[in-house]
Amino acid sequence: VIIHIGAGTGADSRNYADNVKIALEKGIIVYNVAVGDGWIVNKLSEFAGQPETRYSLPVANFPLLNAPVSNTLAYRVENEVPYTEDGLPVARSCLPRADIVILLDGSTSVTSNNFLTAKENVKYLASQLQIGQNRVHVALVQFSGKTSLEFPLTKYTDRLSVLRAIDRATYMHGNTETGLALKYARNEVFSSSMGARLDVPRIIILLTSK
Repeated sequence: VIIHIGAGTGADSRNYADNVKIALEKGIIVYNVAVGDGWIVNKLSEFAGQPETRYSLPVANFPLLNAPVSNTLAYRVENEVPYTEDGLPVARSCLPRADIVILLDGSTSVTSNNFLTAKENVKYLASQLQIGQNRVHVALVQFSGKTSLEFPLTKYTDRLSVLRAIDRATYMHGNTETGLALKYARNEVFSSSMGARLDVPRIIILLTSK
């Protein structure tokens, strides 16, 4: 296993990427903890294994390399489990069809570190679901004193796209209005106009600090 933690690859990024490719071809697992803005986000996949949602961990700065990130990395390295052809864990959920709305608390009381941890938990949950066009649909709503629809139920029909979208959610800050979030999920996200289905179970998963 190779674990690279740094703010960039230096001046020889092309050479670095080539060596990562060689390592991967030899069956070596490569993780990349990309610190700061010295990385081109859409090129992280060149410096680690696939999928990038598992093997690339973007971090804003070095002080954030504490429990949430280090624990996530340790968990991933220690738990190399059977993966599908697209590099994702074999879905273990027995739920064949459902519309699931995940409400993620982005209020100030959560703190940025705990928000990162919560996102990892949401990603793990999503990785276990049988997401597909005629199977499980997932929506993500972040909330604080307001609600923000990160993506609706009909936006993505595969797990990798859902995991990438969860990664893109940025911390909102603000008050904690849990009731507002539940009302928004019930009245808006679960509406037929937003793609909610009538013939499947509707599930809300709430992650909050209060």
